[in-house]
Amino acid sequence: MFARTSRIAIASATTLLVLGMAATTANASPAPKNCVLNVDSGSMQCYGTFREAVTASTDGRIADAPLSAKYIDQKLADRLKDSSGTAGA
Repeated sequence: MFARTSRIAIASATTLLVLGMAATTANASPAPKNCVLNVDSGSMQCYGTFREAVTASTDGRIADAPLSAKYIDQKLADRLKDSSGTAGA
């Protein structure tokens, strides 16, 4: 009975340690969440800000997008649609 309890305690402690390390690593260097997918080649490139992603995906035609996608307005949405070059596709 003692051996089983010890294994459970060790497994629980190991799980907590791994979860704690994962949380620390996630807070230390957050991964970029602004990724652009090239549908022709299938390649994906991620950027630190939404503005960088928009600038790259529009080949620099739109360089004044907000830093976060939370602040997209209708004017920017229209500019993004117009810059795609896929009208009527």
